[in-house]
Amino acid sequence: MNKLLLFTSAIVLTTFIFSCSTLMPTKEPSVPVDTIEPEPNDIPESNYAQFEFLTISKGEFRDKITLSWEATPDVEDDLIYHIYRADKMNTPYKKIAETSEASWSDTKATPGLKLFYRVVPVIKGTEDGVEEGEAAETEDAPSTKELVSTPEKEDVDHDNFGYARSTYPSGTSFNALTRTYNWGIPKMTAAQRKQAKSDTEYLKEKVLHPVKLNMTLMMITPHLNSGKVVALTNFKAVSVVRRKRMIYLFDKDYSYVVAFTSSHVSRILSSRTRKSLYERLMFNSVAFGAKDEEIEVIDDKGYTRILPSFKSIALATQYYPKTRNWKNETILFVTGDKELQREMRKVQDRNNR
Repeated sequence: MNKLLLFTSAIVLTTFIFSCSTLMPTKEPSVPVDTIEPEPNDIPESNYAQFEFLTISKGEFRDKITLSWEATPDVEDDLIYHIYRADKMNTPYKKIAETSEASWSDTKATPGLKLFYRVVPVIKGTEDGVEEGEAAETEDAPSTKELVSTPEKEDVDHDNFGYARSTYPSGTSFNALTRTYNWGIPKMTAAQRKQAKSDTEYLKEKVLHPVKLNMTLMMITPHLNSGKVVALTNFKAVSVVRRKRMIYLFDKDYSYVVAFTSSHVSRILSSRTRKSLYERLMFNSVAFGAKDEEIEVIDDKGYTRILPSFKSIALATQYYPKTRNWKNETILFVTGDKELQREMRKVQDRNNR
């Protein structure tokens, strides 16, 4: 019975691929890169409202962030504008440029990185002799330190942000990927060999039979080649949102994110039992996913990123990555997303008529 269910799942998975390009799930909320789910109040709001006098581009360009603001006509000739930027929440703004124009472009912005800006108008001739972050204090004029403060969560300026658009990766074909699978089992210490023996024994029943794996890959490969589904790998960070049964996988540069739904995998990753084993499986995995919308995440260093995302319909993984014996060692996790499962059943019903 288990073999029949597994074979049926593979057929349903492949049939679903024909319609995956039409599935565009709604945009995900901010997700912290941490296996411990934070309280909702700890997640910065994703409010795209713009500060009244300042307009900042939000993903319109790949190579820059543009700022523009309303000049003051009466004193326009006497003003210069100091541009300040904070790279993440709860860090000080730093002066990065100045201009006499009512616009400026940040051409050094990292794609996908959410950056916070302030523009401070300064009357010409009054800025000499003043250190960065300081200003002459009078009753009528606040100090620059007050104008250029830390972008706290309750500060209205935390909505005053922009980002350069990160590019969706093209992925690769599974055939091209498996041509690099020529590694052997790595050298290990006695303790590592003991742990590996325990782990592989536990995973034995989860390994997909080579015949069924070949059948699944034969049906999936044409859709990978067509671009409807992409194969993504080389993940370096994993995040879990337990209440949503959601796993997020990131590349080393946090240039994109793969979202995968699984009660089983998210439960293991959120516990102490076998957690390190399943993290290993996630890092070694190949994700088969369809392009989705951008989502906002916070990486392990506290930087906020707005990234291209993929909705994964399956993960193929091995305990030892890229080994020559991968056909006898592959484990396949299929999505547990109920909405995607319903769509899969609809496609199967239509094809059975």
